[in-house]
Amino acid sequence: PPPRVILTTAYSEFALESYDYGVVDYLLKPIELPRFLKAVDKVMASAEKEKKQETTEVVSPQSLVIKVDADWMRIPYSELAYIQSWGNYIKVFTAQQMYLVAMTMTEVERRLPSTQFMRIHKSYLIPLNKIDRMSGNEVFVGTAVIPVGLTYRRELIDRLKEIQ
Repeated sequence: PPPRVILTTAYSEFALESYDYGVVDYLLKPIELPRFLKAVDKVMASAEKEKKQETTEVVSPQSLVIKVDADWMRIPYSELAYIQSWGNYIKVFTAQQMYLVAMTMTEVERRLPSTQFMRIHKSYLIPLNKIDRMSGNEVFVGTAVIPVGLTYRRELIDRLKEIQ
């Protein structure tokens, strides 16, 4: 992005023309401190406005990118069944297959949106919309039976109530 410019000069005849070039403000010498601060506030306000526009335009990813052996793969969130910790690796399960990935559970948990995914056990992370049912300290995702850790159980129940 182009820099935000405040022109300072003793020549007032070029003030109007300067705005054609995207100048934020035009200060005539001698410059009073309150007028200078007002110009700086304009620059800061335009930067803030631009930053807000950028953050609203950013589309959140809808897939998890993983490295399997020498290949990089993109797995859409909708295809993820669950993720299991396996030491310093994780097993990523989809309906079709399982991928072994050199990544920790903490890393993958940070990458996934917490609104859609939840860690339900020290070794398991699941997409909340894939839970078919919960019975006792287990959830059922397709044919998989996944344990629910005691420290995660209350939050899981609360989250499941929210999405009904």
